[in-house]
Amino acid sequence: MTVNSKSELNKWITEFDHYVNSKFDRVRKNKFLFSFAEILSFMGDYGLVWVLVAVVALAKKPKESFKIIKVLAFSGIGSVIFSSALKVVFNRKRPNGSGPQMDNVATEVSKGSDEVVSGFPKIVRARWLRMPNSNSFPSGHTIAAFATAYLFENSVVKFKWLKLLALLIGISRIIVNDHYPSDVVAGSIIGVYLARVGEKYLKVNS
Repeated sequence: MTVNSKSELNKWITEFDHYVNSKFDRVRKNKFLFSFAEILSFMGDYGLVWVLVAVVALAKKPKESFKIIKVLAFSGIGSVIFSSALKVVFNRKRPNGSGPQMDNVATEVSKGSDEVVSGFPKIVRARWLRMPNSNSFPSGHTIAAFATAYLFENSVVKFKWLKLLALLIGISRIIVNDHYPSDVVAGSIIGVYLARVGEKYLKVNS
């Protein structure tokens, strides 16, 4: 890829991120919807919601416990590996300014700036919602969500609402300003790919 084409791609991604992000401003202004997004984002932290799904699945189909545990372990470990490796490669700062490269973000926030990174607005979140300390691209929450949802729904535990839950968790990461929209889009694609790999090698459909 040439310098010009890379610059054009970066420009397109930036415009995409700003456009999509702006569409969630109304959601952020609605206290109920924003609180709901915070809860979803929290539930996606460390795969909490997927552990709960696995518990429900185990209760429903105890004879399939080995398959369920394999799916949970594969999606969890796989998402951490993919996410961690790509975050190092792309080294992208988060829109809320958190992460390893704080630069002058903390100074701007202390001055009461209305913008933190690349024109993305400051967002006041609940104090109990963890502030991430890793890079932004891709969204690890979204990778884990889509990988687990697709693996579960396409194998032994066919909960039809899991893909919707995965989508909502990905969107919640944009709403609470932990990720750019492109981080979430990439996370969903990687998550589905990871699920396809899992289906092939874990043989959970057999």
